[in-house]
Amino acid sequence: MTASATATVTKVAFDPDEESSSLDETDIDYVFEAGGQKVSASASLPGDLVKDYPAGKPIAICYQPKAPATSRINTDGGPCGG
Repeated sequence: MTASATATVTKVAFDPDEESSSLDETDIDYVFEAGGQKVSASASLPGDLVKDYPAGKPIAICYQPKAPATSRINTDGGPCGG
């Protein structure tokens, strides 16, 4: 994913795993603009991060310019390369 953008969190939900807390995830929906179009996407991150990603929060993402729905949250803050 080579392009970066700022997205806005639209929905966040904690998804606990009944068998192992090490498999708990937080599901995050977000929107961003790419090529003049509004794109909706989602990601799951490990752990309970609901407080870290409240609705309305701006977040850094990386995406594929030719397929913007293919994106990820840039959790490490580094450049979107390769």
